[in-house]
Amino acid sequence: MRRLLARFDDAAFLRHFHGWATLVWATVGLAITLRFPDSVLWVGLMSVWANVVGHWGAWQASRVEDADT
Repeated sequence: MRRLLARFDDAAFLRHFHGWATLVWATVGLAITLRFPDSVLWVGLMSVWANVVGHWGAWQASRVEDADT
């Protein structure tokens, strides 16, 4: 468990993790939009968008941290 938690201190790992998480959540958002067009779309899209933006921001922050070291 400690080795897994230690990975989250590594800027390169975080850069890759948040980059892939951004792509996954963007894909999920597109799938929700196409599959459930008549559901509570607005709430679903806002939730997915919050995840995309959160991971995008964390990915950008980890890239800057990596560039500074």
